Order: sequence, then C-alpha cells, then structure tokens
Amino acid sequence: MTNFSRSTYSMRTLSFLTKRYRLSFTHALATDFILSGKSGLHGHDAYIEITCRLSAGTSARDCGAEDLDRIVNAHVLNRLNNQHLNDIIEHGTGESLGNYIFNCLERTEIGSRLHSVSVVETRKNRFNIEKIEGA
Repeated sequence: MTNFSRSTYSMRTLSFLTKRYRLSFTHALATDFILSGKSGLHGHDAYIEITCRLSAGTSARDCGAEDLDRIVNAHVLNRLNNQHLNDIIEHGTGESLGNYIFNCLERTEIGSRLHSVSVVETRKNRFNIEKIEGA
C-alpha cells in the first residue's frame, strides 16, 4: 500500500457544469430524397447538452448557471426551436447542428469557458463537439 502525504501528492482536477435543454426541429436529409425519391422531411425532439468549465473553487451556483440559461435561450433556443433546420444550417445533420450551436455560444460571454456541446437525437446517437485547447 502506497502512503501519499500531502507534500508529495496533489491531484489537479477540473470541474464542469453541464446543462440539458430540449430542442424541437424539423429537417430533411438530401440522401433521403436521392435514395427514396421522397422528401425525407421529419422532426426531432432532441436534447442539447452544454458543458462549461468552472473556475477553480467555484460551484455551479457561483459560475452563473442562470447566465448560461439566459445565453442558451437567446442564442440557441430562440433561434432554432420549432424551426426547419435546413433554412438555418447548410446541412441539417446532428453534427452540423452541434457545430452551429458551438460556434454561436463561442462568440458569447461564456465562450472562454465553453467546453463542449452535445446533440442527443435518440437514445442511440449523440454528437459531441469539443473545444481543443491550444488549437
């Protein structure tokens, strides 16, 4: 058994806050039309998960969780909820939706703390967009 003393062992940890929001939208995939001759128009009730890095020693309450709600509502939900994604995003796929949301939020006051955006379309598929530090 290893004995770790305070002077020889310290662990650095990162804390994150993830909030989940519901987003309803329709979209049509070009491949649906090409393969079947039908429009492929369909809807989703997806969840988006926004993850922000917390500053050292802060809690979710201290980090401005209410600000995160306000920003996500203003820059994402009010723009995309109950909309046809093909009118807003070039490709109405989950990946392009995740990238669009990430880019929208990165330009806001939470941009420096934004860690990732996940789009959960079904129980079986999730699209994760993460910031690569130093890139």
